[in-house]
Amino acid sequence: MTYSISILLKANTPRCKYIFRTIFLDILGFDNVEFFTDYESFLHQVGFKISYDFYLEGIPFLASANNLLYENTINELKPEDFDLENELPCFYRHKDTRSLLAFDFAAMSFWLLTRYEEYQSYKPDMHGRFKATESYAFKNNFLSLPLIDFWAIELKNKLSNHNEKSSFPESKKYSYQPTFDIDYAWAYRNRAIWRIAAAYFRDLLRFDFSAVRERTKVLFGQKRDPYFSFSIIDKMHEKTNRPIYFWLLGDYGKFDKNTHYKNKEFRQLIKEISSENQIGIHPSYASNELEGQSLRELKRLEEISEMKINRSRQHFLKLNFPETYSRLLKIRISDDYSMGYAEAPGFRASIAKAYNWYNLSEEKETSLRIHPFMIMDVTLNTYLKLSTDEAFELSKKIIDNCMRAGANLVTIWHNNSFCETENWKTWTKFYERLIEYAEKK
Repeated sequence: MTYSISILLKANTPRCKYIFRTIFLDILGFDNVEFFTDYESFLHQVGFKISYDFYLEGIPFLASANNLLYENTINELKPEDFDLENELPCFYRHKDTRSLLAFDFAAMSFWLLTRYEEYQSYKPDMHGRFKATESYAFKNNFLSLPLIDFWAIELKNKLSNHNEKSSFPESKKYSYQPTFDIDYAWAYRNRAIWRIAAAYFRDLLRFDFSAVRERTKVLFGQKRDPYFSFSIIDKMHEKTNRPIYFWLLGDYGKFDKNTHYKNKEFRQLIKEISSENQIGIHPSYASNELEGQSLRELKRLEEISEMKINRSRQHFLKLNFPETYSRLLKIRISDDYSMGYAEAPGFRASIAKAYNWYNLSEEKETSLRIHPFMIMDVTLNTYLKLSTDEAFELSKKIIDNCMRAGANLVTIWHNNSFCETENWKTWTKFYERLIEYAEKK
Protein backbone atom coordinates (compact mmCIF):
# COMPACT_ATOMS: atom_id res chain seq x y z
CA MET A 1 0.00 0.00 0.00
CA THR A 2 1.27 3.47 -0.90
CA TYR A 3 0.77 6.28 1.60
CA SER A 4 0.47 9.78 0.18
CA ILE A 5 -0.45 13.13 1.65
CA SER A 6 -1.54 16.34 -0.09
CA ILE A 7 -0.49 19.67 1.40
CA LEU A 8 -2.00 23.04 0.55
CA LEU A 9 0.46 25.94 0.79
CA LYS A 10 0.00 29.66 0.53
CA ALA A 11 3.34 29.76 -1.34
CA ASN A 12 5.25 26.78 -2.71
CA THR A 13 8.66 27.80 -1.35
CA PRO A 14 11.78 25.56 -1.07
CA ARG A 15 11.63 25.90 2.71
CA CYS A 16 7.99 24.78 2.90
CA LYS A 17 8.54 21.79 0.65
CA TYR A 18 11.69 20.73 2.48
CA ILE A 19 10.30 20.74 5.99
CA PHE A 20 7.04 19.01 5.10
CA ARG A 21 8.90 16.34 3.13
CA THR A 22 11.12 15.75 6.14
CA ILE A 23 8.19 15.52 8.54
CA PHE A 24 6.01 13.24 6.45
CA LEU A 25 8.58 11.15 4.56
CA ASP A 26 11.53 10.83 6.94
CA ILE A 27 9.72 10.90 10.26
CA LEU A 28 6.18 9.67 9.71
CA GLY A 29 6.93 7.20 6.93
CA PHE A 30 4.72 8.45 4.09
CA ASP A 31 5.75 7.38 0.58
CA ASN A 32 4.83 10.58 -1.20
CA VAL A 33 4.02 14.23 -0.53
CA GLU A 34 2.25 16.41 -3.09
CA PHE A 35 2.08 20.20 -2.81
CA PHE A 36 -0.67 22.50 -4.04
CA THR A 37 -1.24 26.24 -4.09
CA ASP A 38 -4.57 25.99 -5.92
CA TYR A 39 -7.23 24.96 -3.41
CA GLU A 40 -9.64 23.64 -6.09
CA SER A 41 -7.07 21.09 -7.28
CA PHE A 42 -6.19 20.34 -3.67
CA LEU A 43 -9.80 19.58 -2.72
CA HIS A 44 -10.08 16.98 -5.49
CA GLN A 45 -7.25 14.91 -3.98
CA VAL A 46 -8.13 11.75 -2.08
CA GLY A 47 -6.54 10.44 1.11
CA PHE A 48 -4.71 12.46 3.72
CA LYS A 49 -4.80 16.24 3.40
CA ILE A 50 -3.44 19.11 5.43
CA SER A 51 -3.32 22.85 4.88
CA TYR A 52 -0.56 25.18 6.07
CA ASP A 53 -1.32 28.86 6.66
CA PHE A 54 -4.45 28.59 4.47
CA TYR A 55 -7.63 27.67 6.33
CA LEU A 56 -10.37 25.63 4.63
CA GLU A 57 -13.43 24.40 6.48
CA GLY A 58 -13.17 20.69 7.30
CA ILE A 59 -9.48 20.35 6.31
CA PRO A 60 -6.82 19.68 8.99
CA PHE A 61 -4.99 22.98 9.38
CA LEU A 62 -1.63 24.19 10.69
CA ALA A 63 -1.38 27.91 11.32
CA SER A 64 1.81 29.89 10.81
CA ALA A 65 3.31 32.28 13.31
CA ASN A 66 5.77 34.18 11.14
CA ASN A 67 7.22 34.38 7.64
CA LEU A 68 10.23 32.10 8.22
CA LEU A 69 9.19 29.56 5.58
CA TYR A 70 8.49 32.28 3.03
CA GLU A 71 11.85 34.04 3.39
CA ASN A 72 15.05 33.43 1.44
CA THR A 73 17.48 35.27 3.70
CA ILE A 74 19.15 34.54 7.05
CA ASN A 75 18.50 37.01 9.84
CA GLU A 76 19.89 37.37 13.36
CA LEU A 77 16.54 36.96 15.12
CA LYS A 78 16.18 34.11 17.61
CA PRO A 79 12.88 32.72 18.97
CA GLU A 80 11.77 34.53 22.12
CA ASP A 81 8.51 32.76 22.94
CA PHE A 82 9.69 29.43 24.37
CA ASP A 83 6.85 27.56 26.07
CA LEU A 84 5.51 24.13 26.97
CA GLU A 85 2.50 22.48 25.33
CA ASN A 86 1.38 19.02 26.46
CA GLU A 87 4.62 18.94 28.49
CA LEU A 88 6.70 19.30 25.32
CA PRO A 89 8.81 22.38 24.52
CA CYS A 90 7.71 24.58 21.63
CA PHE A 91 8.11 28.07 20.23
CA TYR A 92 6.59 30.24 17.47
CA ARG A 93 3.18 30.20 19.13
CA HIS A 94 0.11 31.67 17.43
CA LYS A 95 -3.46 32.43 18.50
CA ASP A 96 -5.44 30.61 15.80
CA THR A 97 -7.60 28.12 17.70
CA ARG A 98 -8.55 26.32 14.49
CA SER A 99 -5.04 24.94 14.11
CA LEU A 100 -4.15 21.33 15.02
CA LEU A 101 -1.22 22.65 17.06
CA ALA A 102 -0.97 25.85 19.09
CA PHE A 103 2.38 26.80 17.56
CA ASP A 104 3.98 26.88 14.12
CA PHE A 105 5.36 23.34 14.05
CA ALA A 106 6.71 23.64 10.51
CA ALA A 107 8.63 26.85 11.17
CA MET A 108 9.97 25.61 14.50
CA SER A 109 11.15 22.37 12.92
CA PHE A 110 12.81 24.20 10.04
CA TRP A 111 14.68 26.55 12.40
CA LEU A 112 15.97 23.64 14.48
CA LEU A 113 16.68 21.18 11.70
CA THR A 114 18.63 23.48 9.41
CA ARG A 115 20.78 24.63 12.36
CA TYR A 116 19.65 28.16 11.56
CA GLU A 117 21.35 29.51 14.70
CA GLU A 118 24.70 28.18 13.46
CA TYR A 119 24.47 30.49 10.45
CA GLN A 120 24.02 33.40 12.85
CA SER A 121 26.75 35.14 14.84
CA TYR A 122 28.22 33.06 17.67
CA LYS A 123 31.40 32.67 19.72
CA PRO A 124 33.14 29.42 18.73
CA ASP A 125 35.19 27.16 21.00
CA MET A 126 38.97 26.72 20.69
CA HIS A 127 38.48 24.44 17.68
CA GLY A 128 36.14 26.80 15.86
CA ARG A 129 33.07 24.75 16.70
CA PHE A 130 29.58 25.87 17.68
CA LYS A 131 29.25 25.08 21.38
CA ALA A 132 26.37 23.04 22.77
CA THR A 133 25.99 25.58 25.57
CA GLU A 134 25.29 28.29 22.96
CA SER A 135 22.40 26.36 21.46
CA TYR A 136 18.75 27.26 21.96
CA ALA A 137 18.04 23.64 22.91
CA PHE A 138 20.64 23.63 25.69
CA LYS A 139 19.58 27.00 27.06
CA ASN A 140 15.95 25.84 27.20
CA ASN A 141 16.74 22.37 28.52
CA PHE A 142 15.55 20.20 25.63
CA LEU A 143 18.85 19.06 24.10
CA SER A 144 18.11 15.53 25.35
CA LEU A 145 14.83 15.40 23.38
CA PRO A 146 14.29 14.53 19.71
CA LEU A 147 11.72 17.29 19.78
CA ILE A 148 10.78 17.26 16.09
CA ASP A 149 10.11 13.51 16.19
CA PHE A 150 7.95 13.84 19.30
CA TRP A 151 5.85 16.68 17.88
CA ALA A 152 5.50 14.79 14.58
CA ILE A 153 3.96 11.91 16.55
CA GLU A 154 1.56 14.38 18.19
CA LEU A 155 0.63 15.70 14.74
CA LYS A 156 0.07 12.15 13.49
CA ASN A 157 -2.34 11.47 16.36
CA LYS A 158 -4.33 14.61 15.61
CA LEU A 159 -4.44 13.83 11.88
CA SER A 160 -5.70 10.34 12.68
CA ASN A 161 -8.72 11.86 14.38
CA HIS A 162 -9.57 13.65 11.11
CA ASN A 163 -9.03 10.52 9.00
CA GLU A 164 -10.63 7.74 11.02
CA LYS A 165 -11.30 5.63 7.92
CA SER A 166 -7.73 5.90 6.60
CA SER A 167 -4.79 4.00 8.01
CA PHE A 168 -1.52 5.72 8.76
CA PRO A 169 1.83 4.32 7.64
CA GLU A 170 3.26 1.86 10.14
CA SER A 171 5.41 3.59 12.72
CA LYS A 172 9.14 3.35 12.13
CA LYS A 173 11.04 0.97 14.40
CA TYR A 174 13.83 1.78 16.81
CA SER A 175 17.28 0.40 15.98
CA TYR A 176 20.83 0.76 17.25
CA GLN A 177 23.85 1.63 15.10
CA PRO A 178 27.25 1.54 16.86
CA THR A 179 30.07 3.48 15.19
CA PHE A 180 33.80 3.82 15.89
CA ASP A 181 36.28 6.56 15.08
CA ILE A 182 39.78 5.15 14.58
CA ASP A 183 42.07 8.02 15.45
CA TYR A 184 44.88 5.81 16.76
CA ALA A 185 44.85 2.12 15.85
CA TRP A 186 47.86 1.56 18.14
CA ALA A 187 49.23 3.35 21.19
CA TYR A 188 52.86 2.33 20.65
CA ARG A 189 53.26 0.18 17.57
CA ASN A 190 53.41 1.20 13.90
CA ARG A 191 54.61 4.72 14.52
CA ALA A 192 57.50 6.52 12.88
CA ILE A 193 60.89 5.97 14.55
CA TRP A 194 61.17 9.64 15.47
CA ARG A 195 57.78 9.52 17.19
CA ILE A 196 58.78 6.43 19.20
CA ALA A 197 62.06 8.08 20.22
CA ALA A 198 60.27 11.31 21.19
CA ALA A 199 57.77 9.34 23.30
CA TYR A 200 60.56 7.56 25.17
CA PHE A 201 62.30 10.88 25.79
CA ARG A 202 59.08 12.43 27.10
CA ASP A 203 58.45 9.51 29.49
CA LEU A 204 62.00 9.70 30.83
CA LEU A 205 61.72 13.43 31.43
CA ARG A 206 58.60 12.72 33.50
CA PHE A 207 60.33 9.84 35.31
CA ASP A 208 57.42 7.70 34.09
CA PHE A 209 59.30 4.40 34.11
CA SER A 210 56.11 2.31 34.07
CA ALA A 211 55.24 3.83 30.68
CA VAL A 212 58.75 3.09 29.45
CA ARG A 213 58.41 -0.55 30.51
CA GLU A 214 54.97 -0.95 28.95
CA ARG A 215 56.04 0.69 25.70
CA THR A 216 59.08 -1.58 25.51
CA LYS A 217 57.05 -4.75 26.16
CA VAL A 218 54.55 -3.83 23.44
CA LEU A 219 57.23 -2.95 20.89
CA PHE A 220 59.03 -6.26 21.53
CA GLY A 221 55.81 -8.27 21.22
CA GLN A 222 55.61 -9.22 24.90
CA LYS A 223 52.31 -7.44 25.49
CA ARG A 224 49.24 -6.44 23.47
CA ASP A 225 49.10 -2.82 22.41
CA PRO A 226 46.46 -1.23 24.73
CA TYR A 227 44.68 0.59 21.87
CA PHE A 228 44.48 -2.46 19.60
CA SER A 229 41.05 -3.63 20.79
CA PHE A 230 39.39 -4.71 17.54
CA SER A 231 38.81 -8.33 18.60
CA ILE A 232 37.20 -7.04 21.80
CA ILE A 233 34.95 -4.72 19.78
CA ASP A 234 34.02 -7.53 17.43
CA LYS A 235 33.05 -9.85 20.26
CA MET A 236 30.95 -7.20 22.04
CA HIS A 237 28.93 -6.61 18.87
CA GLU A 238 28.06 -10.21 18.06
CA LYS A 239 24.41 -9.51 18.91
CA THR A 240 24.11 -5.95 17.57
CA ASN A 241 24.19 -4.37 14.15
CA ARG A 242 27.74 -4.39 12.81
CA PRO A 243 29.61 -1.18 13.67
CA ILE A 244 30.58 1.45 11.11
CA TYR A 245 34.29 2.31 11.32
CA PHE A 246 35.54 5.78 10.37
CA TRP A 247 39.25 5.91 9.48
CA LEU A 248 41.55 8.90 9.97
CA LEU A 249 44.03 9.00 7.09
CA GLY A 250 45.29 12.56 7.29
CA ASP A 251 48.88 13.75 7.23
CA TYR A 252 50.64 14.07 10.59
CA GLY A 253 49.83 17.27 12.47
CA LYS A 254 49.03 18.69 15.89
CA PHE A 255 45.53 17.17 15.93
CA ASP A 256 46.07 14.39 13.36
CA LYS A 257 48.40 11.76 14.84
CA ASN A 258 47.16 8.62 13.16
CA THR A 259 49.36 5.83 11.79
CA HIS A 260 50.65 6.70 8.32
CA TYR A 261 48.30 5.47 5.61
CA LYS A 262 51.14 3.66 3.81
CA ASN A 263 51.93 1.48 6.84
CA LYS A 264 51.46 -2.17 5.83
CA GLU A 265 49.85 -3.36 9.08
CA PHE A 266 47.50 -0.38 9.09
CA ARG A 267 46.44 -1.05 5.51
CA GLN A 268 45.88 -4.73 6.31
CA LEU A 269 43.79 -3.81 9.34
CA ILE A 270 41.54 -1.58 7.24
CA LYS A 271 41.08 -4.35 4.68
CA GLU A 272 40.19 -6.89 7.37
CA ILE A 273 37.71 -4.60 9.09
CA SER A 274 36.09 -3.52 5.82
CA SER A 275 35.52 -7.15 4.78
CA GLU A 276 32.87 -7.54 7.50
CA ASN A 277 31.84 -3.99 8.41
CA GLN A 278 30.79 -0.74 6.79
CA ILE A 279 33.51 1.90 6.76
CA GLY A 280 33.77 5.62 6.16
CA ILE A 281 36.33 8.40 5.98
CA HIS A 282 37.19 10.47 9.05
CA PRO A 283 38.32 13.75 7.43
CA SER A 284 41.30 15.14 9.31
CA TYR A 285 41.42 18.29 11.40
CA ALA A 286 43.67 19.84 8.74
CA SER A 287 41.19 19.04 5.97
CA ASN A 288 39.07 21.94 7.17
CA GLU A 289 41.76 24.37 6.07
CA LEU A 290 43.69 22.64 3.27
CA GLU A 291 42.04 22.77 -0.14
CA GLY A 292 41.53 19.30 -1.59
CA GLN A 293 42.72 17.45 1.53
CA SER A 294 39.38 15.72 2.15
CA LEU A 295 39.43 14.29 -1.37
CA ARG A 296 43.03 13.09 -0.98
CA GLU A 297 42.12 11.25 2.22
CA LEU A 298 38.99 9.77 0.66
CA LYS A 299 41.03 8.43 -2.27
CA ARG A 300 43.51 6.88 0.17
CA LEU A 301 40.75 4.93 1.91
CA GLU A 302 39.20 3.84 -1.38
CA GLU A 303 42.59 2.66 -2.67
CA ILE A 304 43.32 0.68 0.52
CA SER A 305 39.87 -0.87 0.91
CA GLU A 306 39.19 -1.27 -2.82
CA MET A 307 35.71 0.04 -2.10
CA LYS A 308 33.64 3.06 -3.01
CA ILE A 309 33.36 5.16 0.15
CA ASN A 310 30.32 7.36 0.69
CA ARG A 311 30.20 7.76 4.50
CA SER A 312 31.98 10.40 6.53
CA ARG A 313 32.40 11.83 10.02
CA GLN A 314 34.53 14.86 10.83
CA HIS A 315 37.57 14.41 13.08
CA PHE A 316 37.08 16.46 16.28
CA LEU A 317 33.49 16.85 15.00
CA LYS A 318 34.54 20.04 13.24
CA LEU A 319 31.26 21.00 11.64
CA ASN A 320 30.74 24.49 10.23
CA PHE A 321 27.81 25.59 8.10
CA PRO A 322 27.63 25.53 5.17
CA GLU A 323 31.34 24.91 4.42
CA THR A 324 31.73 21.39 5.85
CA TYR A 325 28.72 19.82 4.17
CA SER A 326 29.30 21.68 0.90
CA ARG A 327 32.82 20.24 0.84
CA LEU A 328 31.52 16.70 1.46
CA LEU A 329 29.04 17.00 -1.38
CA LYS A 330 31.84 18.02 -3.73
CA ILE A 331 33.74 14.80 -3.00
CA ARG A 332 30.58 12.70 -3.49
CA ILE A 333 29.90 11.81 0.14
CA SER A 334 26.26 10.75 0.47
CA ASP A 335 25.97 10.11 4.24
CA ASP A 336 27.46 12.07 7.13
CA TYR A 337 27.54 11.13 10.82
CA SER A 338 28.92 14.35 12.39
CA MET A 339 25.65 15.87 13.64
CA GLY A 340 26.12 16.09 17.39
CA TYR A 341 28.15 17.90 20.02
CA ALA A 342 31.49 16.92 21.50
CA GLU A 343 30.77 18.32 24.96
CA ALA A 344 27.14 17.27 25.48
CA PRO A 345 25.02 14.23 24.57
CA GLY A 346 21.65 14.64 22.92
CA PHE A 347 20.10 15.85 19.68
CA ARG A 348 21.95 18.77 18.06
CA ALA A 349 19.29 19.23 15.37
CA SER A 350 16.41 18.16 17.68
CA ILE A 351 15.78 15.08 15.54
CA ALA A 352 16.70 11.42 15.91
CA LYS A 353 15.98 10.14 12.42
CA ALA A 354 18.16 10.61 9.34
CA TYR A 355 17.27 13.49 7.03
CA ASN A 356 18.55 15.49 4.05
CA TRP A 357 20.68 18.56 4.63
CA TYR A 358 19.15 21.88 3.63
CA ASN A 359 21.75 24.46 2.56
CA LEU A 360 20.46 27.76 3.93
CA SER A 361 23.10 29.74 2.06
CA GLU A 362 21.82 28.45 -1.28
CA GLU A 363 18.19 27.89 -0.19
CA LYS A 364 17.96 24.33 -1.44
CA GLU A 365 17.57 20.80 -0.19
CA THR A 366 20.60 18.63 -0.97
CA SER A 367 21.16 14.91 -1.40
CA LEU A 368 23.50 14.71 1.61
CA ARG A 369 21.93 12.43 4.20
CA ILE A 370 22.54 13.42 7.82
CA HIS A 371 22.64 10.70 10.49
CA PRO A 372 22.63 12.34 13.95
CA PHE A 373 24.61 10.72 16.75
CA MET A 374 23.49 11.01 20.35
CA ILE A 375 26.13 9.58 22.72
CA MET A 376 29.95 9.62 22.61
CA ASP A 377 32.50 8.12 24.99
CA VAL A 378 34.69 11.23 25.16
CA THR A 379 31.65 13.39 25.95
CA LEU A 380 30.74 11.34 29.00
CA ASN A 381 34.23 10.72 30.34
CA THR A 382 36.48 13.58 29.23
CA TYR A 383 34.14 16.55 28.80
CA LEU A 384 31.55 15.88 31.50
CA LYS A 385 33.86 13.80 33.74
CA LEU A 386 31.02 11.51 34.80
CA SER A 387 31.37 8.28 36.72
CA THR A 388 30.27 5.23 34.76
CA ASP A 389 27.08 5.03 36.84
CA GLU A 390 26.26 8.68 36.15
CA ALA A 391 27.06 8.21 32.47
CA PHE A 392 24.80 5.17 32.28
CA GLU A 393 21.81 6.97 33.79
CA LEU A 394 22.25 9.87 31.37
CA SER A 395 22.66 7.50 28.41
CA LYS A 396 19.53 5.57 29.36
CA LYS A 397 17.44 8.74 29.06
CA ILE A 398 18.80 9.40 25.56
CA ILE A 399 18.23 5.79 24.50
CA ASP A 400 14.69 5.78 25.91
CA ASN A 401 13.90 8.91 23.89
CA CYS A 402 15.21 7.26 20.72
CA MET A 403 13.03 4.23 21.42
CA ARG A 404 9.99 6.45 22.00
CA ALA A 405 10.69 8.24 18.70
CA GLY A 406 11.12 4.96 16.80
CA ALA A 407 14.50 6.22 15.64
CA ASN A 408 18.01 4.97 15.02
CA LEU A 409 20.30 5.40 18.03
CA VAL A 410 23.84 6.19 16.89
CA THR A 411 26.76 6.08 19.33
CA ILE A 412 30.41 7.06 18.80
CA TRP A 413 33.15 5.13 20.52
CA HIS A 414 36.92 4.89 20.02
CA ASN A 415 39.04 1.76 20.03
CA ASN A 416 41.42 3.37 22.56
CA SER A 417 38.56 3.75 25.07
CA PHE A 418 39.00 0.05 25.91
CA CYS A 419 42.61 0.48 27.02
CA GLU A 420 41.62 0.15 30.71
CA THR A 421 44.36 2.56 31.73
CA GLU A 422 44.34 5.98 33.34
CA ASN A 423 40.89 7.59 32.95
CA TRP A 424 39.39 4.66 31.03
CA LYS A 425 39.38 2.01 33.74
CA THR A 426 35.93 0.36 34.04
CA TRP A 427 34.69 1.96 30.79
CA THR A 428 34.81 -1.33 28.89
CA LYS A 429 32.17 -2.73 31.25
CA PHE A 430 30.22 0.49 30.90
CA TYR A 431 30.10 0.08 27.12
CA GLU A 432 28.93 -3.51 27.51
CA ARG A 433 26.09 -2.26 29.74
CA LEU A 434 25.28 0.48 27.23
CA ILE A 435 24.95 -1.80 24.22
CA GLU A 436 22.97 -4.34 26.26
CA TYR A 437 20.48 -1.61 27.18
CA ALA A 438 20.49 -0.19 23.65
CA GLU A 439 19.62 -3.58 22.22
CA LYS A 440 16.64 -4.20 24.49
CA LYS A 441 13.39 -3.79 22.55
